[in-house]
Amino acid sequence: MPGSARSKNMDPTQIETHHVWSRCVQGMWLLGKDRYTGIDHSHRRHWFDALVEYLASVFAVDVGGPSLLANHS
Repeated sequence: MPGSARSKNMDPTQIETHHVWSRCVQGMWLLGKDRYTGIDHSHRRHWFDALVEYLASVFAVDVGGPSLLANHS
């Protein structure tokens, strides 16, 4: 959870850069090979690339350097 409301941290009149990240529910693996089940989820990577591109166009934002790390849960 953020320490304060995002509306108080972001100035809509300024061009700003933000580092945004997310984690999976219950530490489940989203990409790569799950070390507990052995299931390989690498096929999902292209879904996220396409989704980030789509959402960036819909919300009129520039994505500076997306990074999907397969070794993180």
